[in-house]
Amino acid sequence: MSIVFNHKDIWNQEALEIKLEIDRAILCLRFCDEHSLFNSLKEKYEVIELPFPFGSGGFSEYRIIDDCETEERKYWKVLENKGKEVVLYPLDIVIKNI
Repeated sequence: MSIVFNHKDIWNQEALEIKLEIDRAILCLRFCDEHSLFNSLKEKYEVIELPFPFGSGGFSEYRIIDDCETEERKYWKVLENKGKEVVLYPLDIVIKNI
């Protein structure tokens, strides 16, 4: 696939969306390169693509929970980052150390 942009594309919504997708892909590749994920991905990491939840209407979100070593949900804490709950969605990717 080849994509060519010209000066008229700056006003083209489809071209902008493709460029943003390419920018995100480049950031992802840089992250993987900086953390040496390419060389050891299969040996040291498990890559999990979150599925669409079935039976819950399809609009569910995933959360990472600290269960505080108890089955009583009232003590569970949702993981936060920068003061906000970490929320994941279907097709998000989780990279797990093994």
